[in-house]
Amino acid sequence: MLAAAFVLSQNIFGAFFTLLSRRLAVALPHAQLQVSAVLYGIAALIVLPFVWHFGDVTTADLGRYWPYFLLVGVATSLNAAFMLLIFRFMDAAMGALLMTTHILMTIFAAMYVLGERMGPQELIGAGIALAAVVYALSVHVSRRERRNWTLGIVFTLLGAVMFSASATTEKYLLDEVGVASYLAWSWTAQCLCAALLSLCFGVRQYRNVFTRQNIFLLWGAGLTRSLMALFFALSIVTLKNLCIAVVLAGLRPLFVSFLGAWLLRERTFLQRKVVASVIAAVGVTIMLL
Repeated sequence: MLAAAFVLSQNIFGAFFTLLSRRLAVALPHAQLQVSAVLYGIAALIVLPFVWHFGDVTTADLGRYWPYFLLVGVATSLNAAFMLLIFRFMDAAMGALLMTTHILMTIFAAMYVLGERMGPQELIGAGIALAAVVYALSVHVSRRERRNWTLGIVFTLLGAVMFSASATTEKYLLDEVGVASYLAWSWTAQCLCAALLSLCFGVRQYRNVFTRQNIFLLWGAGLTRSLMALFFALSIVTLKNLCIAVVLAGLRPLFVSFLGAWLLRERTFLQRKVVASVIAAVGVTIMLL
């Protein structure tokens, strides 16, 4: 029951984070690294003080596992930038469906790196989820839209590599250190890596980021992202299986399809998006039966 609550919370906050990311990607099409750095900074301000105060955080964990914390920081910050690039070229629902490939790549990474196993039933479910993505993208669109979708797919695949590297490393760290120590050092690394990348590439974009009309979007995205990541970590700890945790995250496109149509008025191909999201959810259900 507790694991179900964590998974549901992660999907709800993840859906709202997706919508806010889409808004930010449209408003700031050339500031992906800078937006990511601000979001990680907000997440650190919200969560890390509580972690440090109430948690068992030790410098010994940092000294022993710092390369893994650094890998999580680099991979996660790059994945966040790629995600914003996806939403620059795709609407929220299509982008969320595309990011189902993140889940599939993470599953295979967990099987190879962590030794987690999936049987024929789980593989069939993963295939159905992937078929949902293919179905969603099989509509006839203009040449310009097809170019945008191609770029979205390229950035999705790059993000999938970063996400799978980050998620498998996070699972390893959560098996070795406590949740509080993991959150403190991992989120600090993510914040520092994102800030460093944003200062090295396109630092002038910050003047476009810190405008009055973007403040609400930034704080909302930072808050929902921090809660989404927190509940994802808790679901990994509770379920004790990365594959199951990321598979359950595959329900998010269904939330995004309806919320995107309602809040962002993104209703193009809505029926196809909903059908594809349901197919993806069926694939997820098969994997968990």
